[in-house]
Amino acid sequence: MNRRDMLKLSSYAAVAGSSAALSESSHAEAGQNSGLSIARWDHIELNLPGPATGNPFIDVTLTAAFRYKNRSVSVDGFYDGDGSYKIRFMPDELGAWTWTASSNAPALNGQSGAFQCIAPPAGNHGPVSVRDGFHFGYADGKPFVECGTTCYAWAFQSEETQRQTIETLSASPFNKLRMCLFPKWYQHNRKEPPMYPFPRSGETNDYSTFNPAYFQHLDRLILELRRIGVEADL
Repeated sequence: MNRRDMLKLSSYAAVAGSSAALSESSHAEAGQNSGLSIARWDHIELNLPGPATGNPFIDVTLTAAFRYKNRSVSVDGFYDGDGSYKIRFMPDELGAWTWTASSNAPALNGQSGAFQCIAPPAGNHGPVSVRDGFHFGYADGKPFVECGTTCYAWAFQSEETQRQTIETLSASPFNKLRMCLFPKWYQHNRKEPPMYPFPRSGETNDYSTFNPAYFQHLDRLILELRRIGVEADL
């Protein structure tokens, strides 16, 4: 699969960043077809075991069709390391949804499941989008009045600094944070990042693969922003 599509996920501003103050996402294994409920504008994460040999980042293709009544939405999956493939989806209609995976890997192809999309909890207004050409608003119609700040190299700071940022934002008027996916070297940030998006040998990146640990960490940061009601601007 084209793993560079994963950059669009992160996360999903993904999922997470554009729907602030949601509950934790629901995780589903292949074949779980009953009793699973996902709140509208939250997200489901499918975790499918598959091949780990070769280079799964480019050797394996994976998509899933999510169906609601006569509507079908195609979503790309991605390799998350250690033989784990994931697909994330945010349902926007209440009711019964089904999904079916398609892949060139037999272990992934044809996997399927279902879930029920239920009413969102208080505080879940859905993703932000352009409203009337000149404004922003949430999916449920509530206006979004942006008050943003920047923290470009936040993902590459120490855990202590990242926690401090969340605490500071929680007590601030800001509701959007702009941050970078890749390391940034400038006056106020001249430290070696603890990890990079790509595997590295010396000063050379290996662009044929990703570093799943980095993107998993980025996902956690975006979920923290979501928890305190701050939009992630990647």
